[in-house]
Amino acid sequence: MKTDTIAAIATAMTNSGIGIIRISGERAIP
Repeated sequence: MKTDTIAAIATAMTNSGIGIIRISGERAIP
C-alpha cells in the first residue's frame, strides 16, 4: 500500500472557482 499512487480532493466541499487535488506516490509525476 505504501507504493500506491493516490489522488484526493484537498479543498473544502463548498462552491468555489478553484479546486485542488493532492497526488502522492512514486508515479505521481512522470
